[in-house]
Amino acid sequence: MNINKLIIMIPCHDSEQSIRHLHDLFHSLMIQDDQNFEVILSFHSANDESFQDLTSFLSTFDLDITAYKFSDKIGNWTANFNSLLSKLPRNRVVKIMFQDDVLIRQDTLSLVRETMGNSKTWMALGCYHFKDSPIESMNQTSQIQNTAIHNFFNPHSPRWDDRMVSELINFIGAPSVIAFFNEDKLHIDEKIILGGDVVFYYLLFLRFGAPKLVPDLHLGIRKHNKSVTESVSTGYKGRMPDGRKIRNRKDVHVREVILVKRLFNLPLQKYETRPFLLISFFKNSVCNLPPRIFRKNAP
Repeated sequence: MNINKLIIMIPCHDSEQSIRHLHDLFHSLMIQDDQNFEVILSFHSANDESFQDLTSFLSTFDLDITAYKFSDKIGNWTANFNSLLSKLPRNRVVKIMFQDDVLIRQDTLSLVRETMGNSKTWMALGCYHFKDSPIESMNQTSQIQNTAIHNFFNPHSPRWDDRMVSELINFIGAPSVIAFFNEDKLHIDEKIILGGDVVFYYLLFLRFGAPKLVPDLHLGIRKHNKSVTESVSTGYKGRMPDGRKIRNRKDVHVREVILVKRLFNLPLQKYETRPFLLISFFKNSVCNLPPRIFRKNAP
């Protein structure tokens, strides 16, 4: 095992655009100045044929690639993320990339290696966002940046803020902007979906302290309506801690803030405590009973 090789960790999921998006990602890896890396990928799918198509596609790249199929808990990206984390070798530098995203500079992996050094630490890079189809004109010799920069928008430089975990506000960015030293096995609570990235950052913070921040823009984060973010934002079901049905993204966020505070023993607001929520649950349950329950002599 070459301990100097960077690990490119790619948790991906089965979608109609998986191959096309991975093509863009792998192209951005192929043109990196630093080619001393290996790719470890987890494909979240219950479809054997889709996985065979993926492995055939991966074989077209002259890269060191290991691909796993993960069939459990379809739709829960944190479960797939945890599964892949458990397979990574220890004491190596890991660069996360999601299948929708790309590196937009050729020196990104060189910078990751230089910034991380031999330290047990983690880092975050700046990023752009881009629409679903800006990279069709890419060729095999140019940087993505040369042909797609005019399609990029919303530049973001990462920063650390204590409100990240207490309020689940993400000031770092999507997981594709970070790299970390894989000292021990990390694990995100799989009940946390929408805020799973922030929870992972907090776990790294507890392990290594604040991240090394690189404001320069190195990543392109793809925005499209089939992304994991959009799926977990619109497909959530279940109930709030006070018994109300989850109706929208805001409800999901409020629910997960309470779950995360309990997980890390952080102070709760009065309206987040169990006594308050039990009272609210009772009130909401009674209010949702059929009106005839309250009539005298109801049959």
